[in-house]
Amino acid sequence: MGMVLREKINIPKAGLTKKVLEKIHGKWRREELVRLKFHEVLAQDMKTAHQIVERRTGGLVLWRSGSIMVVYRGANYDGPASRPGPSEIPGDSMSARDAFANESVSRNGENAISTLEKTEAMTRIALDGDTMNEEEIECNCLLDDLGPRLEEWWGTGVLPVDADLLPQKIPDYKTPLRLLPSGMRSHLTDAEMTNLRKLAKSLPCHFALGRNRNHQGLAAAIIKLWEKSLVTKIDVKRGIQNTNNKLMSQELKNLTGGTLLLRNKYYIVIYRGKDFLPSTVAAALLERQHMMKQVQDIEEKVGRREIEEVLSGHNEGQVHVGTLAEF
Repeated sequence: MGMVLREKINIPKAGLTKKVLEKIHGKWRREELVRLKFHEVLAQDMKTAHQIVERRTGGLVLWRSGSIMVVYRGANYDGPASRPGPSEIPGDSMSARDAFANESVSRNGENAISTLEKTEAMTRIALDGDTMNEEEIECNCLLDDLGPRLEEWWGTGVLPVDADLLPQKIPDYKTPLRLLPSGMRSHLTDAEMTNLRKLAKSLPCHFALGRNRNHQGLAAAIIKLWEKSLVTKIDVKRGIQNTNNKLMSQELKNLTGGTLLLRNKYYIVIYRGKDFLPSTVAAALLERQHMMKQVQDIEEKVGRREIEEVLSGHNEGQVHVGTLAEF
């Protein structure tokens, strides 16, 4: 039956976006099968596309060839609103969120798909928890406090932080304090550069970025991440026009003071640097510098006062005999 399907849904470069998911579920309301046509990045990696489609739609891929895929909705399909939600996932922390989501769906049936999209990110994180390795679980915990996740993530594994939703400007933002340990070279050797790139290759993406400028919010999040990770891996969003990874990397390098390891049309990798200081250490050093400056100012005032006293005493005890002062 899937072989005779002629109508297909085109999957753009950005992957399975919210609009594409709505089209798929709309097609499934009328028919059991849907035919998908992939383009550009996902078309070159259909294995990854297979995993993404099954995870995000809840359907079953029956057949694929080239960039074409046929997906079955399932025998008990009841629409997106009745798909398994976070309440069916073990854990007390997810049940309250799912209860709120279910109430929203029951109050407004027309917004069922949008409600599903809002809760899908939480569901996906919880479902992937059993299949994640230790590095991905640790990375997932690190990203919890950095910002909102990208729900329409086209990759696999951990959902990265949507860097475009972070603040563009932060009042009184300053480049972090840096201090190179004595006797250490500031520049990376070729071997160190290679090892760091190998490390970044195995890491999941921490951020997904599509904006070229105004990255102070992202820079602050990167600095916070550097306290627990040597490198930051940023994915350049697909399907967005006029993205310029050179402008992105240059501004981030200036804002954070890090070392650029890799830059291409897909990824930006930045090393925190050998002179990076955690926030607690930097705060202690700044406080120490402030105290030293106060002590130095006090010593200068005391020395200046002593010099003035010596000069004034010398003038008072001066003998005027034999000078014009006695006339």
